[in-house]
This record gives sequence, C-alpha cells and structure tokens, in this order.
Amino acid sequence: GARVSDIEAKLDELPGGEVSALVIHAGTNDIRHRQSEILKRNFTSLCKTTKKRCQNIIVSGPLPTLHRGDEAFSRLSSLNSWLTSWCASNNFVFVNNWDCFWERPGLYRRDGLHLSWRGVLMLSDNI
Repeated sequence: GARVSDIEAKLDELPGGEVSALVIHAGTNDIRHRQSEILKRNFTSLCKTTKKRCQNIIVSGPLPTLHRGDEAFSRLSSLNSWLTSWCASNNFVFVNNWDCFWERPGLYRRDGLHLSWRGVLMLSDNI
C-alpha cells in the first residue's frame, strides 16, 4: 500500500482547481518502518502541500488493527493522538475513527487490517 510520502508525490496528478474537498486517510503503511518522527514530518508536509491545492482538507485518523501486535497498535495509537492534536493546532478537520473501530472485529476482514463491507460503511459514515 501507499505511504504518506507516496501520496504527496501523487498530488500533482490531481486536476487543478476542480477539487472541492479532499480526505487524507494514511499512515498505517508507514508504521512498519518504525520512524515516528519522520512520519510526523511527512504528514505535516502532506497536509500543508494539500492545503495549497484544496482548502477543504479532512484528515481521517488511523484505525486500530486487530491481531497485528502490540508495537503496531502502539504506533497507530500514538499517531492518532498526535494527529488529533496537530490537526487542532493547524486548523485541519480531523475525524477520529479510533473508538468506532476499537475491539470491533466484525468491521475487519480476517487479516485484521483491511475493512469488511460493514467497516467500509462505518468509515464512510464517519467521514
């Protein structure tokens, strides 16, 4: 899957002036690299670069994964907390998905990472 820096690199492919709102839902694929400070810098850069292209930015917070280990859970939880604070301080809309997905295995496929149809519906309703 794509990482935060990959998404920023693709922003130039968006049509200019035609995007009225943009949702950023990223970060889960970055945590395996164990570089939290780099991830924060990349997220900051992505959000600020995106803001130049579109004024209505919604940052959709990461989802807790199931059965993927304590380290992944901890890093995602920390990212969610940081994004909550950073978005509030920088006037970005933040959608906190964490509690809606916490301990809800029916919202995930068997791999504990990807969403089931019910999970997709829940995420789209949140946003």
